[in-house]
Amino acid sequence: MRGTALLLFLSTTLAASVKLHWVDGKTPATTPAGTAFGLPWAQGAFAKNGTVSATDADGKTVPVQTWPLAFLKWSGHALAADSALSESLTLEPGDVTEHDTPVTVAQDASTVTVSTDSFKATFNKARDTPVASLALGSATKAQNGQLVAHIQAGPDPEIGEQSPPVTVLKGVVDSTTVEQEGPVTGKYQGGDHAPFLPFTARFYIAAGATSVRVVHFFVFDGDQNADFIKGLGLTFSTPLSDALYDRHVRFSSSDGGILGEAVLGLYGLRRDATNRVLDAQFAGTPLPDPSTWPSTISSAYTILPVWSDWQQDQQGPERFVVRKRTDKGSKVIWLPVGEGRRTGGTGFVGGATAGGVGWALREAWAWFGRGVCFRRANEIARKFIKIDYLREVLSPFIYKIIISPMGGYKK
Repeated sequence: MRGTALLLFLSTTLAASVKLHWVDGKTPATTPAGTAFGLPWAQGAFAKNGTVSATDADGKTVPVQTWPLAFLKWSGHALAADSALSESLTLEPGDVTEHDTPVTVAQDASTVTVSTDSFKATFNKARDTPVASLALGSATKAQNGQLVAHIQAGPDPEIGEQSPPVTVLKGVVDSTTVEQEGPVTGKYQGGDHAPFLPFTARFYIAAGATSVRVVHFFVFDGDQNADFIKGLGLTFSTPLSDALYDRHVRFSSSDGGILGEAVLGLYGLRRDATNRVLDAQFAGTPLPDPSTWPSTISSAYTILPVWSDWQQDQQGPERFVVRKRTDKGSKVIWLPVGEGRRTGGTGFVGGATAGGVGWALREAWAWFGRGVCFRRANEIARKFIKIDYLREVLSPFIYKIIISPMGGYKK
């Protein structure tokens, strides 16, 4: 999956007309977050504020956005999420073709709202919750997106020694501005720790998309002897309203495998729930009403374990594990569910009827130490499950996180 949907390869000499091909050598089936790339131009071939037209391999005009980059002889370009899926693309100076449903931006004193027809993302301008909400149609799918940092006050102890305290900090946004004017910026704050780790987060939303691509950068400006970064990531809350037996989690592996389970599973029981019920639960489709189930199941399913908490960790370049525990939380242990070589970095949590949230971590297995965890998948409507994208490290160093929005943190 690496680079499939994000990079294009320049295949001809730099002239007034430029032909592009996909880096992976084949056209992707989809580009959920659109495609963005930069191009160098021969001297005099492209004006600083010029526009570009794009055509696919069949000669069909493709909508493309263009903006000047801060580099000599370069231009930046973006393609919609639902177009340009062609073997090649030709760009040349010319008139722009508009998308049928272009991205719109609305601002007020406290928020910025970006819409792509049915999808809407709302960002706070200056709070410890950079992402206010993500909505599809009239339904909010995720909200209260926060940046979090876990800071340990010393290195890991020797066996028998007490662990240094860990402080949880939140990313606090100093300012939010629309693209070409500036990104989301801020610092991490929390507890008694002074604000530090200045960060920048960029959110990419393409025309036709129903997702957000997030790129996060930060600078380590802490005390190398006292500020040990144990984790850095992004948390969300997402509404869950389906019955427990209709709530599902999914994790992927790099070889295409999918691990899927229900929050309340009816499979593996001594009494048979019948294929009509089990096939629907395996497929993630709505189950028939419990009144139609075998009485041996419908009369006792409420006492089955509810697997509310899930966690996937890429522990090294060659191994990932998935664990789960029941709704008793910290009173019970984590149980292993499965393991594999390399995570695919994608997954889902939600309901068979109401839908849910999917995520994708770029190069998830290569940047091992990354993980995804859910909490409280058993809670009822109007309550929310927490989704964490957290990377655990043993010592402070600079690295990139693709999934996390940026900003400052406070205690």
